[in-house]
Amino acid sequence: MKKILLLLLIAGVFGNIRAQYSITGKVLIKDGEGLEAHVKLFAENNSVESIMQTEKGIFTFSNLIKNKSYYVVASCVGYTTDTIKIERIREDLNLGTMFLKPSLINLGEVVVVGSSMTFRNGVKRIIPNKFHKKNSTDAMVMLDKMNLSRINVDPLTKSLTLNGGGNVKVMLNGREVSATEISSLSPSVIQRIEYHDTPEARYGNADVVLDFITKEDNTGGRIYLSLWQGLLTAFGEDYISLKFNRKNSQFSLDYNLSYRNWKKLSRDYDEDFYLSNETISRAEKGHPGRFKYDNHNVRFNYNYQKEQKIVNLSLGTALQHAPYKEWKSDIQYRKTTFDLYDNAKSSGVNPFTRLYIQMPIRQNQLYIATLSGQYNKGEYSRQYHEIDDKNKSNQFYSEANEVQKGYALSQLYENKQNWGTLTIGANFNQQFTTSDYEYAQSPQTQTHRTTMRLSNLYSYAQWGKGWNKLYTRAGIGLNQRWIHVGQEKHKTLQISPMIFMRYAISPKFELRYQGSVSNVMPSLSALSDYSQEIDFIQTQKGNPFLKPQIDFYNALVFNYILKKTAWGLYLNQTYSKSPIMESTYIENGRVIRTQENHRNFQNYNMELEYGGQPIGDFLSFKAYVGMKLYKSNGNQYTHSKTIPYYGGQISVYYKQFSLRWQFRKSTQDKFWGETFYRYEDGHMLSIGYHTNKISLSADVLNLFALKHISAQENYSNVGPYKRYEYLNETKNLIRLNLTLNLSYGKKYRELTRRTDNRINSDSSIIKGEK
Repeated sequence: MKKILLLLLIAGVFGNIRAQYSITGKVLIKDGEGLEAHVKLFAENNSVESIMQTEKGIFTFSNLIKNKSYYVVASCVGYTTDTIKIERIREDLNLGTMFLKPSLINLGEVVVVGSSMTFRNGVKRIIPNKFHKKNSTDAMVMLDKMNLSRINVDPLTKSLTLNGGGNVKVMLNGREVSATEISSLSPSVIQRIEYHDTPEARYGNADVVLDFITKEDNTGGRIYLSLWQGLLTAFGEDYISLKFNRKNSQFSLDYNLSYRNWKKLSRDYDEDFYLSNETISRAEKGHPGRFKYDNHNVRFNYNYQKEQKIVNLSLGTALQHAPYKEWKSDIQYRKTTFDLYDNAKSSGVNPFTRLYIQMPIRQNQLYIATLSGQYNKGEYSRQYHEIDDKNKSNQFYSEANEVQKGYALSQLYENKQNWGTLTIGANFNQQFTTSDYEYAQSPQTQTHRTTMRLSNLYSYAQWGKGWNKLYTRAGIGLNQRWIHVGQEKHKTLQISPMIFMRYAISPKFELRYQGSVSNVMPSLSALSDYSQEIDFIQTQKGNPFLKPQIDFYNALVFNYILKKTAWGLYLNQTYSKSPIMESTYIENGRVIRTQENHRNFQNYNMELEYGGQPIGDFLSFKAYVGMKLYKSNGNQYTHSKTIPYYGGQISVYYKQFSLRWQFRKSTQDKFWGETFYRYEDGHMLSIGYHTNKISLSADVLNLFALKHISAQENYSNVGPYKRYEYLNETKNLIRLNLTLNLSYGKKYRELTRRTDNRINSDSSIIKGEK
């Protein structure tokens, strides 16, 4: 009998060691009714421990082991799922209520280019898989492996571009950040990427928004280091980020250094000038010149959060120093050969501060406010010198000093209910700019001061809701702008409606449409009341009478998803009313180049893309081909231009090794006003070794290329020109990259932010560069 009691006692002791606990909770739909849902209990290794169906919404899991981690997932047909993670259970838990909302359409874990993807409120929610996270040192390397539609990723430059051109805005939990800052994220903390291919009103004029949503970070701190160096030339992109977590707070310090020191920058320039009494032709043949700069960026960030209450403070500054952008050439002009020297140098300091506050009001309602301040101080100077074959010298020197102060305030109210999601917001910013110019040409010296004050108020309201397979979002914006340039004062008012619809014809086929009206403001330098000499024939002139440009935009997109690949067809059209385009004319025997509001400008773009991962995680590819059609109707000219383009990439992965080839042709080329802009074409071959802590890679840019070219071609009937720019160091350039992402300590979690504002750092300085 004693032995039996002893055995029972031992069993009891071991039972207490195992510490069997329970988890209870309730599943409700949004209006508060209990829901008969399926609830699954997962272990930390994603194996299913238990499955049950709720009774009047209530569920209970028993006999759970002490210190073990679990996931509870509630789901029901027609509703979105809800997931709660339990870290190391130590007592009986009551999870409270899990809310399920009506599902729009769920393309339910369909594998698209290797990632799980669903739609919610018109936004693609893309979840990286284990391969992407395990074999990526940072978020940019991971994003590159995910091979998202239309997005081109350079994980070394930390830059993002769109096929055919366009602007990609990057967010971290709803807060606008730089792509460099995103790169310091560990893939392990990225829960999903929200892909806004038709961005909402609060994101401004972005073509695509990528919002990186993070989850609990089980570390007390992180150290991220990225060193990217040219092998045989002075080239560097270095970045270090330090993060420290304590209770509800996170502190971070980031430093970025970008530098170049090249000695083979040159240009060829052919230009004609049709003056009133003569025609002048000049042919410029370049010789190697220096191109040097070093840019420093420092940022301190503090983030406090408790549930949905968030306070975020950012302080930082940027320092730029560019002593050389040097052009040396021989010019054939009027049967005479000239030696030309043209060098521009600049420097600047740009401190800033931003405060972000998020406060919940009621259930599913939030109020967000952001206040920003910025101070920019910049210097710019240019020396232009021509010497003929008789050693006769002619030169001028220009210098500009600019001080720019500004602040911005953004407010946003968001309400998510059964009847849809309502967003109301307002952004106000104001800038004060003073620019002092000095121009010297022996024996005269001229000085001039330009003052500007720009105020802009943009308010908007937007509503969106889904019905089964259809999601619709509609909104309207009101933009009022006040411009003071010297003694000139202007006020403009613009109404901007917008609409977006996404229709899922089937789980594999979707169609979406976007239409909007927006205004494009002139740059500060275009609004200046000052003129700068380009050379001894041409002058660059500002125009303080410019009005905003109005863009009418329409886009139609078809996506067809196969098992391992996907097709995409993109059609868009932009009609610009009163476009701010170049204007060239003769005044007092000189060629004047300025900006004016013209009649209209039309842009049509068609693109077909095919890509995916046909052999699992071993092979990833993307290929696209497109056509851009332009028609420029100026006040005194009409031009048409057609630009075909193509590009793509192929990546091969084996364990931790990768081999990647990227190519493009005319992808970023564009036409505007009277000028055709041709940007860098070519290809890049990269090989790398990646883990979640260390990455080593090397790449070769434009292997076997004879020349590295960007070009401009102007079709003016007064001063047409052809300009070709060469930078020999970027031909066959070999670059090495080392990345470390190390962590330590406890857990920290950053919640979603929904707005941010940045003061425009656009410079008012007219540079007069050729």
